[in-house]
Amino acid sequence: MSILFANEILDSVKKELQSATQSVQIITAYCKASSFSYLNSCISSEVKDKKLLVRFRMDDIIKGSTDFSIVESGLSNGWSVFIRFDLHAKTYIVDNKRGLVGSANATNAGLSIGRNGNLEMATLVDVEPQDVE
Repeated sequence: MSILFANEILDSVKKELQSATQSVQIITAYCKASSFSYLNSCISSEVKDKKLLVRFRMDDIIKGSTDFSIVESGLSNGWSVFIRFDLHAKTYIVDNKRGLVGSANATNAGLSIGRNGNLEMATLVDVEPQDVE
């Protein structure tokens, strides 16, 4: 298992999303519309089981950490959208087999989309059936 940093995270997430054939789950405290759109564009239209779990606190929206529009965008693009106010996880799971777990939110800064990325860390892991439960 190797540790991924900054742009390596985006490259790995993109590669994993592009390889998805059945399902994608994005679990993230913060989610920005432009980042969500970018991630969604990496997924084949053949993938029908797409789930987004976001923290979505009112103060996250007011501070601009999360965009309110991701709910409508997600639903209109075939995603099931879930909210959990105590969420802090950042995980990207593909086909219930592979996952990227780390500190990168689904934001431009978190995934180093563009110039001003955060120094994030993550690792790719195999996902066991009991993990999905």
